[in-house]
Amino acid sequence: MRWSVLAPLSVVGFFVVGTGCTSLLGKFEVEGDDGGADATGDVIDELYQDSTAPTDTGGDTGDSGGVRKDSGGGETGMQGEAGECTSGTMCTPTNPCHTGTTQCTNGVSSCKDTGNVSNGTKCGTNEVCDNGTCSPCTAGTTCTPTNVCHTGKTDCSTGVSVCTDTGMPGLNGTSCGTGQVCESGTCTTCTNGAACIPTANPCDVGSLSCSGSTPSCTDTGTAASNGTACGTDMVCNGGQCVACTAGGSCTLANPCLAGTYDCSTGTQQCVSAGNAADTTSCGTNAFCCGGTCDMGCPVPPNAVPTCSGTTCGYACSSGYVACNSGCLPSAPNTAAGVFVAPGGAGGACGSETQPCGTIALGLAAISSSAGTKNIIYLANGTYTEQVTLPSGITIQGGWLDTGGTWTAQCVANPETGAVIQAPAGTSTTIIASYSGTSTLETLTIASMSSPASGQSVFGINANGSGTNLVLDDVDINMAAGGAGSPGGTGSAGTNGSGNCATPSDGANGGNGSNGTGAAAGTYTAAGGYAPSSGSMGTGGGNGDCGVAPAGQVCNVVNDNCVDDGSNTGTCISSSYNCCNTPGHAGNPGTGSGPGTPGSGGGSSVAIFLSGATVTLNGGKQNPGAGGNGGNGGAGGGAGTGNYGSAGGAGQVGTTCGPVCHGTGGNQICDCTASVKSTCSAAGAGTKGGNGGTGGTAGGGSGGDSYCWYIFGGSGTVTPNGNTCTPQSAGQGGGGVQGANGNAGTHN
Repeated sequence: MRWSVLAPLSVVGFFVVGTGCTSLLGKFEVEGDDGGADATGDVIDELYQDSTAPTDTGGDTGDSGGVRKDSGGGETGMQGEAGECTSGTMCTPTNPCHTGTTQCTNGVSSCKDTGNVSNGTKCGTNEVCDNGTCSPCTAGTTCTPTNVCHTGKTDCSTGVSVCTDTGMPGLNGTSCGTGQVCESGTCTTCTNGAACIPTANPCDVGSLSCSGSTPSCTDTGTAASNGTACGTDMVCNGGQCVACTAGGSCTLANPCLAGTYDCSTGTQQCVSAGNAADTTSCGTNAFCCGGTCDMGCPVPPNAVPTCSGTTCGYACSSGYVACNSGCLPSAPNTAAGVFVAPGGAGGACGSETQPCGTIALGLAAISSSAGTKNIIYLANGTYTEQVTLPSGITIQGGWLDTGGTWTAQCVANPETGAVIQAPAGTSTTIIASYSGTSTLETLTIASMSSPASGQSVFGINANGSGTNLVLDDVDINMAAGGAGSPGGTGSAGTNGSGNCATPSDGANGGNGSNGTGAAAGTYTAAGGYAPSSGSMGTGGGNGDCGVAPAGQVCNVVNDNCVDDGSNTGTCISSSYNCCNTPGHAGNPGTGSGPGTPGSGGGSSVAIFLSGATVTLNGGKQNPGAGGNGGNGGAGGGAGTGNYGSAGGAGQVGTTCGPVCHGTGGNQICDCTASVKSTCSAAGAGTKGGNGGTGGTAGGGSGGDSYCWYIFGGSGTVTPNGNTCTPQSAGQGGGGVQGANGNAGTHN
């Protein structure tokens, strides 16, 4: 679908509020109230009917000049201040039925009377201007027109009250002259006994009496038929005169029949007044033909709907030819066009025979054309560049360049011929941020092919409330968002070794706490996406030293000692250091470090909007899948405590002495044990506590897959015959699970 020329904008109308201004209707008074009398009436009351005008709670004073603030909070109309005057602007003189022009003398404004406003200009409640004078006139009241057998309403548009004929008949039987009465809007000769409408009860049947100079209507007491007129926009219903306005347009259940209000039954009903005009819309891709709503009749751009009997169709507009199910330009607009082809020229370029090599060069050629060019024609091929659109241009693909001769390509899916692809590392392909309207037609927009870890891709970023972008038969093909990176395993704890200098309780260290999974990623107004990473847990605690080992135990028993053999009581005696070498406490293991978090996956979004308006006419939006979040790393392995070394072996010892019997030379001595000691086994070492395990880290968030994303709800997408195919959302990383992404047509 293509547009060769952008239509100019037309200014329909405006109001100006400010010093020394008047309305486009010939009368204007600056709004503001100071509590005083209003010399000329409020501007709003004079531009609109009083019933719909905004309420003015205080008068606007006005005498002869510019505008200045007064103590009442309003704006006095006439005595201006120096430095606030703009000569030549419209103003309101003392007479509200005159026009005025601001004059400045030494910076002080005055309002010069320049003549009458148009007759019929409203100058007060039920007042209009007539040749410069404000005169009473109430529009819309019932009156008697020249044809007394018709109804009439007053009109004030000429400045004086005029009774205009509504074209509707008055009451039958109304006298319209000597021996004459009204009958269905016509003055006819009075006929005795003819039906008439009694004045007292217009919904009874009357009988004419023509015996006098003025006909009279006698009430017969019989109720008139429903639908009988009983006054202006009034009919009879069950003997009562009720309101009913016939002739206005209305809507029937069949949108292809024209409806009009009918009062013939006494109630207002919508009845058929014939077929609606051919090609009147009656639904999506449907319009009326011969009073029938024909469905399934899409009309492509650059075409107009047609009817053949009750069958709908379309015809290509002038300058376009039918192709497949659309209309292609019959030839490029060389006066308004700049031509771009892969491998084209740089510098001075843009003609059919010397096309520019890039879209950026084509846009530069449009910028330097002083407003004479506004279309870029793209030959088939791939353009690897990021494009920033200005306002008021069209970029149109689907063209073949054959040695400088450009023809529209009439094939299936011509939008696949010209491709604009983002360069490697560039997240966004098309940027649209301007005030106005631009159009992309019959082309494909592609993201870069391999986003980095966690990188998001956007086909179009349309920003700003003034940005209006139209996409006609544009396909948007996106890669998947970059997957997040996994976190690492925490550092390992160290094992204990050697003896601990300060024994403790030998307790194991506590395990570290886990991290948290990532929250969902966030968008920014500028058109970016920030994936979220999980958080890190805490490391495991260190173990404690082993407990203090027990000392050796000494056992004391009686036992015989060994004699040295001399029978003199000399005994082998020994004394040993017994039970003084306990074991040792072992050193503890240290705790391990926590795992590191996984990072978030990127999103894949065909169209991102922030305040802008985008219209989709056909075409496809194919976002890729959201990137998966990286897994959070596990904590490292904890260190183990060791056993302390054992104590030295204890020694066995005895203390011996002689035992003598007799006295003097007859004394005999033997050896006997007085004490004998034994020791328990050597003192055993104790084990230090193990270290704790570090916590597992959180996984990263999963990315989104959207055909379009509207930031903050500000922006509008109008789909029309397009195809949206979102892919799967990215999954949050494991470890401690991160948030999953979202997928859908839009957020």
